[in-house]
Amino acid sequence: MKISKIAILVAAVGMSSAAFAADEYAIDVNDVMAITSGGLFSTSYTGTVTVAGDSNSVLASVRLDGDDAALTSTLNALSVTFNLSGGAVTGGSVSLSAMDGSLYTSTLIAGGGGGVKFQAGQGFSIDALVSSPTFNGPTFAGADVSSFLVPHDGAVLLFSFDPGVGTSDSISDFEIYGQIPSPGALGLLGLGGLVATRRRR
Repeated sequence: MKISKIAILVAAVGMSSAAFAADEYAIDVNDVMAITSGGLFSTSYTGTVTVAGDSNSVLASVRLDGDDAALTSTLNALSVTFNLSGGAVTGGSVSLSAMDGSLYTSTLIAGGGGGVKFQAGQGFSIDALVSSPTFNGPTFAGADVSSFLVPHDGAVLLFSFDPGVGTSDSISDFEIYGQIPSPGALGLLGLGGLVATRRRR
């Protein structure tokens, strides 16, 4: 079975630093608002999904090499766009900021294997590789991200997205992943395995 680069990257970041010498991070934002551009959502959806923080959204954690960092700031704003064609990611962007002014940005990669997946009991997930993942300084919400001020690999994941017959879900979750250097073939858990561990808060 073919394993996508997204699956390898996310599985690698989900494992401890004991298994990987590379530096890794995962940023978790809970209870975000995700809205489709209209029409019944499915694994073959064509349109856009926008993701934003609202008054209920929380910057839940920043994990560095598998360990939770001590955060000194809270969520300011989240803005994500997934462009989709037939369920596949064709582009988009990510911007996440904390109240202390720290900022993460990236661009979603078209043709990187990302797209909509069915998530049993929780609706859908959308994953994508990103290009040019960038922090605007050596810390993010108090977490030391100075190792990642150089080019590195990244991916994003929206999960527990269940708009039903409507167009929105206000309690979806969103994660950002990154790793230096590029992951090898050891990440065999796969994105599906990681998503299966996610539950609504």
